[in-house]
Amino acid sequence: MFERIIQRENLQEAFKKIKKNNGSGGIDKVSIRQYEQNLDQNIQELERLLTQNRYVPLPARRVYIPKSNGKKRPLGIPAIKDRIVQEAIRSEVQPIFEKTFSDSSYGFRPGRSAISAINKVQEYSDQGYEYIVEADIRDFFTKINHQRLMSKIKEEIKDGKVRKLIWKFLKAGVMEEGKRKKEVSGTPQGGVISLLLANIYLNSFDHAIERSGLKFVRYADDFVILCKSAN
Repeated sequence: MFERIIQRENLQEAFKKIKKNNGSGGIDKVSIRQYEQNLDQNIQELERLLTQNRYVPLPARRVYIPKSNGKKRPLGIPAIKDRIVQEAIRSEVQPIFEKTFSDSSYGFRPGRSAISAINKVQEYSDQGYEYIVEADIRDFFTKINHQRLMSKIKEEIKDGKVRKLIWKFLKAGVMEEGKRKKEVSGTPQGGVISLLLANIYLNSFDHAIERSGLKFVRYADDFVILCKSAN
């Protein structure tokens, strides 16, 4: 799997995907447009570093965006080169975990969206599940336990080099106000791979709720549980 991830063609395809999503550059201040000006050379260098096990991701650039409740949500913006590697990893890893994911999980999965999650809630409501508990996991993306996450990844990903690459991203930290902060937990929102890692981390939670017989819909760290009565 590692060899497929670091192939030049795969890295080039990963660049095309992140280019479509646009977005600003990371702490190195290199934009997508600037990176593309020497794309072949940059991809070749990225492949070389990965092949020689010398690739080290930069800390993500920490920014804050306002939330509807007046608070601010922290985002971590990776450098373009790191976004490429993350996308290359995601393209190989996600199909493996998709086979294990709960049908109740709707966030950031192929063929699913916030609208499809809303439609599912409406479907359950129409079936008589009119009592709804709405909740979210407080500070979820900053509190993910790295060791526990890696244990879950190891269940499906046997290639140690791929796991090591993911571990590097978890430990890359963030840069805020010119200071690097090493993260002992969490995966910064804003990274290409962070949403997949979140779904992997919560997959056992999803299945546990389903086994209880409750109707359940989750989108990232927000979820609803639906019942036919209050008892």
